[in-house]
Amino acid sequence: MSLHPSWIVPDWPAPPRVRAFVTTREGGVSEGEYSSMNLGTSSGDLPDHVTRNRAIVRTALPGDPAWLAQVHGIEVADLDALPEGERAARSLGVPGEETIAWLGPAIGPDAFEVGPEVRDAFMQVETQAHAAFRAHKPGKFMGDLYRLARMRLARAGVKHVYGGGFCTWSETGRFFSYRREQRSGRMGAFIWIMPE
Repeated sequence: MSLHPSWIVPDWPAPPRVRAFVTTREGGVSEGEYSSMNLGTSSGDLPDHVTRNRAIVRTALPGDPAWLAQVHGIEVADLDALPEGERAARSLGVPGEETIAWLGPAIGPDAFEVGPEVRDAFMQVETQAHAAFRAHKPGKFMGDLYRLARMRLARAGVKHVYGGGFCTWSETGRFFSYRREQRSGRMGAFIWIMPE
């Protein structure tokens, strides 16, 4: 298994059998606004390019990944509920204080502009969420998704959180960003446990 040098490997103290990486824009065959490692089948890229890009990613994995269609929302994909053989995920029952998390690429706090309804929705769930927003211009706030994620994880008992600090909006040569460019490729995040 080999990773493209631009792909991101989490810097976290996970057990040696836990492996993960996130792709970037580099390492694939797509062209133009999808250049070059676009993994999204619904992005508008040539299907053959996406298929070839996914094959490149597959060479860095121990098996076929579960390809999910990411959408904005509150639903969570339960990999345990997938039919047998699609991904052998199991709930390990690890308590929050023994869980570690890594925050991968996301839009940064200087680029994530939202309206008051988004700020209010977060504040209804997390009383301290106001600290993750700053007034930007009339009727708009800048939100810090990394800070919000850390708050939610802390509330769930997760004390060891790593990563963050990326900005998919401003790091144009490194990351795709649908918010920045409506016609854009998609990156992938992969995590698995190596067999003993």
